[in-house]
Amino acid sequence: NLFWDHMRANFGASLVLGITRQVDERAEVISLLKLLKDIKNNANIITKDWFADQYAPTLPRGIGERDFVKHFGTKPELDASIVEQDIRDLSSATAKIAKFRHTRIAHKNTDARLVIDLNFGKVEQALKVLENLVIKYYLLLNQGGITQLMPVIQYDWESIFRTPWIKN
Repeated sequence: NLFWDHMRANFGASLVLGITRQVDERAEVISLLKLLKDIKNNANIITKDWFADQYAPTLPRGIGERDFVKHFGTKPELDASIVEQDIRDLSSATAKIAKFRHTRIAHKNTDARLVIDLNFGKVEQALKVLENLVIKYYLLLNQGGITQLMPVIQYDWESIFRTPWIKN
């Protein structure tokens, strides 16, 4: 069906572009990857004491200390190796998607032999990695918890497909 092919192609392209936007390292771009590298390079200024102190007004300091150890290491400051692993995980999860964007969406590669094994399942896996990292580093920077990034739609969004709009 032409309509569904169009919807699938545009949805897929939007997902690919949105994901690759988060691993763009150009100087003028804001991305999750650049944020993680900045955090890694300044890990010594993010301490367990500072993190736990942010909890003090609303929650016991011990919860902050526990959360820091659970997510960011047992050292007195942020463990840069944890951030480095997160960077590797992000890069690994998005590598094929970035290649697909570069050779199939933003540009067209003329090499017919180039095959990129990418499907919606792999894109969904990359989105899950992105979501988990955003939730984790939101906790680090804001001492706040988010359980998911996907919004919960509060209305029947499928109703438009049940309403006829073309008259015979």
